[in-house]
Amino acid sequence: MMSGLNPEVPLDWQLNKSLLECTSQLFLSSHLSDITFIFPNEHPIVNIPAHKFILGIRSPVFETMFCGALPAGETVKIIDNTSSAFKAMIKFMYTDRSEFNSSSEAIETMQAAHKYRIPLLAEICASYMENSVTTENVCCILDQAFLYDLTRLQTRCRKFIDENASQVFRTEGFTMLTPSTLGLILESDDLRLDECEVYQAAVVWAGSECSRQELRVTGENKRKVLGDAFYQLRFPHIPLQTFSEVVSREGLLTNEEVIDLFRYHASETKKPVEFCNNARRSLPSVMISRMQDGFRRNNMSKGCRTEAIKFQVTFTKKREQVQQARLVSLGLLNAVIRCDMEDEYFANSHLVTIELEYLSMNTESDSDDDFFDRPSKDLAVSSFCFPFTSKETKCITVDLPKPVDLTDGRWYKLSVTIYSSHKTMLKGKQYIQLLGSAIKSKVILESGLKVGFQGSTHGPIHSIYLRTD
Repeated sequence: MMSGLNPEVPLDWQLNKSLLECTSQLFLSSHLSDITFIFPNEHPIVNIPAHKFILGIRSPVFETMFCGALPAGETVKIIDNTSSAFKAMIKFMYTDRSEFNSSSEAIETMQAAHKYRIPLLAEICASYMENSVTTENVCCILDQAFLYDLTRLQTRCRKFIDENASQVFRTEGFTMLTPSTLGLILESDDLRLDECEVYQAAVVWAGSECSRQELRVTGENKRKVLGDAFYQLRFPHIPLQTFSEVVSREGLLTNEEVIDLFRYHASETKKPVEFCNNARRSLPSVMISRMQDGFRRNNMSKGCRTEAIKFQVTFTKKREQVQQARLVSLGLLNAVIRCDMEDEYFANSHLVTIELEYLSMNTESDSDDDFFDRPSKDLAVSSFCFPFTSKETKCITVDLPKPVDLTDGRWYKLSVTIYSSHKTMLKGKQYIQLLGSAIKSKVILESGLKVGFQGSTHGPIHSIYLRTD
């Protein structure tokens, strides 16, 4: 038999049911309903029936809405929540149960829970998000965590971003961050990312923010929308070449700031600048050396020393612990400059050119005579000067202007040339002698990576520095 009040409801439906079972039976039911929530902005328009008494005893906001000085009528329009989030909220109010299919559903439901002051549901939403953080959603979740002052969720998201900055900074969610949240991310000393990449990510965000604010995308406007976050960029820790060729030309810094930062890079005393100078505690790099044991001088070479080697980085069985390997620095053998008419000199600096290219897969044979003629694609090309200060120093470490992501199992061609730039040598022919020699072929296991080298024994490449994420 059906109830006389509602022919769709069985007669005596309440029998042998607990209070929770009865209220659960009424969820989304028009039986005994005395209020309807309408969502006019959705197509088609959604109507949700409900019961004032149940909503009123679960939420002080609904109690005021229905029993206050100006009580609501039989219909209420909702324009600031989605119908799906509203249903999830009142499902919890009727049944004490909640379930989400995605972090976006949890975020929308949490927004409704805060609006209608249902803290238990808000905590459930936050807990779900805490266990559902990914590179794609972490920025959106962090924005909500700051908005609602959810300390534990903030800590979880910030730690995740610190450890996965390379991936997170490339997502659409990063470009949608609020300015205040961006600033809090950039102030972290624990971001596992090189400063030039942090800067580039901030510039991309600023371009998106200019578009949102309908501003011309210029250097001046990018700095304007970055606000205080701009001063969290560690300009003193951006490599000089990248600063010179990229950062100084993009218009975010004033002429005076550019000059001050050039002076900072050129000065040995490192006078303070107005930007943050704390080095981020990024992931340590691993040195993979191809150096022979012992201190052995190499043969002299006229004018310059050059070398091209190939190397391969393969993730070992611990691959689940290594998601990405990057080439961040090179170790170059120290060099002595000689002149056939004068005594031995140690140059103030040498000019170095570096080229990194990738080769086709499966080029691992030792007898690859056509190695230098294979088609390849430039990944990094740079020229710069760096100092040699002591004849006792075997190796000088040179940071690449920008780290290069390496593909698991691919072979790469690395070419390095060292030229003398000693300005006082005006007479006679110049020669370069390297203070050491390398091993032609070598395979090294280190930090979850297998690195294979093939090359000559007389070139300047001592080692490569890899950083793993």
